[in-house]
Amino acid sequence: MISYPDNTLNRLEFEEVLRQIASMCGGAASREEALAIRPSADFNEVNTALKRADEFHAIRFNALAFPEFHYLEVQKELATLKIAGAVLEGRQFLLLAEVSLMVSGLIRGVRKLEDSDGLKEMVNDIEPDETVVHLVGQILNEHGRVKSSASRELANIRRQIDELRKKANKHFETLVRRYRKLGWLREYTESVYHDRRVLAVVAEYKHKLEGIIHGSSESGNTAFVEPSELVGVNNELAGALQKEKEEERRILKQLTREVAQHRPTLLKFFNLLTHFDLLEAKARWFRANDCVRPKLNRDCSRLRLISAVHPVLQQKNKSLKLQTVPLDLELLPEQTMLVISGPNAGGKSVSLKTTGLLQLMTQSGLLIPADENSELPVFAQLLVDIGDDQSIEQQLSTYSSRLKKLKHFLRVADSRTLILLDEFGTGSDPELGGAIAESILIHLMEFKPWGIITTHFGNIKVAAQQIPGLRNASMLFNEETLDPTYRLKMDTPGSSYTFEVAQKIGLDKKVLNLARKKIDKGRVRLDKLLVDMQENFRQLEHERSAVQAERDILRKELERLDNEWESIRSFKASRQKEEFARLLEAGRKYEELLEKWNRGATRKELLEQIVQAGQKRKQKEVRAAAKNDGGGKKPRKKKATKKPIEVGDRVKLPGGKSTGTVAAIADGKAMVEFGNMRLQVKTDTLVLAMKKK
Repeated sequence: MISYPDNTLNRLEFEEVLRQIASMCGGAASREEALAIRPSADFNEVNTALKRADEFHAIRFNALAFPEFHYLEVQKELATLKIAGAVLEGRQFLLLAEVSLMVSGLIRGVRKLEDSDGLKEMVNDIEPDETVVHLVGQILNEHGRVKSSASRELANIRRQIDELRKKANKHFETLVRRYRKLGWLREYTESVYHDRRVLAVVAEYKHKLEGIIHGSSESGNTAFVEPSELVGVNNELAGALQKEKEEERRILKQLTREVAQHRPTLLKFFNLLTHFDLLEAKARWFRANDCVRPKLNRDCSRLRLISAVHPVLQQKNKSLKLQTVPLDLELLPEQTMLVISGPNAGGKSVSLKTTGLLQLMTQSGLLIPADENSELPVFAQLLVDIGDDQSIEQQLSTYSSRLKKLKHFLRVADSRTLILLDEFGTGSDPELGGAIAESILIHLMEFKPWGIITTHFGNIKVAAQQIPGLRNASMLFNEETLDPTYRLKMDTPGSSYTFEVAQKIGLDKKVLNLARKKIDKGRVRLDKLLVDMQENFRQLEHERSAVQAERDILRKELERLDNEWESIRSFKASRQKEEFARLLEAGRKYEELLEKWNRGATRKELLEQIVQAGQKRKQKEVRAAAKNDGGGKKPRKKKATKKPIEVGDRVKLPGGKSTGTVAAIADGKAMVEFGNMRLQVKTDTLVLAMKKK
């Protein structure tokens, strides 16, 4: 993505976001990678980066399993492997082995993840390889020291060293006992001087003890003497130790050559580890700033921000315990340029910078602090004119510098360009500067760029209503308190509230009245009209909120009535079904008895069958009642005597909440009114809610 001028990323505080992410990285390489992030104009590249960032963020902070890893700094070791004849130390080999082991596990773990195609693509071309782990493990122990088994020569040397040390220790202990009895030694009796074991001798006796005086303590009270009896064995031991070092270095040099053959794989592993460390840092930053993955469109069909905030501003506001007002705006192909007007310090520039920063973040593969339904295009270039960019080197004034930028914009703008113009047209005579600004805007819109313009010029606000592709918007102002609300209102131009702000800060009324007389009456009426429009809108917003609240209440009541009606309908259907089943059963029994009568069955046989059928039905009712009472485990409560239902009583259906009024009773059935609905229900099924008064 091309950005103009060169300081655009810094002016929009994109580089500050990168610095914050870099500070969360584990090492130098990932920090450098973070600071090198730049926006891309390639849709697929942007989409892939966003997908990976979102997948990692979701896995890392939603308690999903992810292979453990941490950053390890091995750039120095990788550079050493390129140098012929170079030798790595033991601890350096351990670092390379740990990287090899950890990244191999990381690759295997990522390939097992579900719904993480973006992350899997990162490891597609890299295979797990633990060869270096095995090479190092054969030569070094867990502390990085060469094993005796690394070579036969080393094993022999170390056996010799052990024997010489035993011999030296035996002589040394004999001498210590002898000279201690004579009182020639200090309490600590011995020390080590230049890798040679010596006796700590009281200074006045140092010449009585035959041997080499290697030195003395700072006070001069103690001399360090190597007894002549030990010189020979110590010399042998020193020679053996030197041979050990030489053999260890030879082995390490050979190991370095072998590991160097795997440097390409180790470099891939390190780069992958760096990428994942950066993903970790990004995820932590996203979580701290409530970021989401926005939707992308390939064809520049919409720029929509919902509940979006400027992350750096929000951080500052949080530290000051201030609230950040979220931004909502939308641009479409038929209206690609937004003209924002309104009072000073009302949020115009913040809206512009928020849009620019979040666009840069999105095209850099970073999640943004906004609603997940926000949608952004992928632009090819970003052209910005923000603030005072006076050019001392080129001896240009602020206005000349801005005109030079606008000239460049007119030359390069197209339909895949995002333009941000803050305080458009200022820096010169308002009337003349406004005319030039309007003319530039007319010609600029011929190229159909996207963008945001902030302005105080009335002619630009009017042009936004007339020029195809432009759309007005304003920052709302509370006329009662004369404070900005920092809320953006689409499709409405805004007043600068010049006189209202001046009045609030206490400017002398004489000064204000004189100022009003000095300016064009038409301009005063226009500004007053804009103020009245915004106040009317504020009142309409308040009324709309009240109406919405009432609608919510009515919607909930309608849902409740729907539920009641469904309960009544279900109850009625259930009763009809039970009654129909009972009639079918009775008809079947009647036909069965009639058939037996016709076959000549006796009266006694028929009565026995009727009694059995009655008993079965009674048992069935008992089982059903027991099931309703919890399987018969709880004792049935004695049914209370029901009061008779009368006309005028308030009643409910079983299981229902709505109450109705009994309008009439006939033949054991009651006509019940539920509002405008009337139902005929058996009186013995009704539940008395309230007796008539």
